[in-house]
Amino acid sequence: MTANASTAAAQTAKKCRAADANSANLITELTLMVTSTDSETVADRTNIYHVPVVSASQIALVTDEKVCAKVVLAIAALPAKKTPVNLYVVKMGSKGYAAWDPTAVAGEYRTIHIFDTKYVRVGGWTGG
Repeated sequence: MTANASTAAAQTAKKCRAADANSANLITELTLMVTSTDSETVADRTNIYHVPVVSASQIALVTDEKVCAKVVLAIAALPAKKTPVNLYVVKMGSKGYAAWDPTAVAGEYRTIHIFDTKYVRVGGWTGG
């Protein structure tokens, strides 16, 4: 494969990961976080993770390749981050996105990024 063919293949590769058990678990985790009334969870959600609060019905897996491509670029622009090939992106109503690249691990942990609607990272967490 030539360099031009490799570049073209990379540009046409899907950026959005398809729905599966991992995406379902991420959506469940986000839903539990935004619907929780536990004071510690609310404080962490608001002050540490910066997860936007939306109704559970507004949390959905993104399949729009343009949106996923913008999130890929946003992660690539973060300090010391590699460019993900594809990732899970979850729309948080009209307030932003949560993203997870399952190939980027910190030891045994995963990193979730929270972006606003302009694809600026506003929060997130690393954990199990």
